[in-house]
Amino acid sequence: MGTIFTNFSFSFPRINVLANNLFPCVQYPVPTGTPLISPYIAWDHSQIWDVPKPEDFPTGSGGSGAATVYNIDVNPESPEHYLMGHCIDGRVLYPATGYLVLAWRTLARSLGTTIEELPIVFEDVTIHQATILPKKGLTQLEVRLMPASQCFE
Repeated sequence: MGTIFTNFSFSFPRINVLANNLFPCVQYPVPTGTPLISPYIAWDHSQIWDVPKPEDFPTGSGGSGAATVYNIDVNPESPEHYLMGHCIDGRVLYPATGYLVLAWRTLARSLGTTIEELPIVFEDVTIHQATILPKKGLTQLEVRLMPASQCFE
């Protein structure tokens, strides 16, 4: 309700309306005979709205870019067990091309497409450290797309 201006003109003084004084005070709890208001309310379901799913939102917080966590499973029954053959100096390392594929998948996911439909070119690629894979179990790799710099971490 707030403030009412008479005749929509500022030349008259304002009137402050105290809404609490317009209606009688309600005593709680209300009596059992109080009529319900629900029969007077009807919902209009004629329009259909898209409801977003969690995967429609990029993960991450604040100004950070979208991050995707990839679980690399090298157990014998896993489809990624072939990575155990990528052995350098006696250590099983995650392949450098694997990092590029994960970055590509993260970009495609953020754009809502697949890597088959998104041709890209990598430039100025720097891999700071190799990931040593365990003989069994899971390794988690997080790929973060930084939209402002258009870089991956």
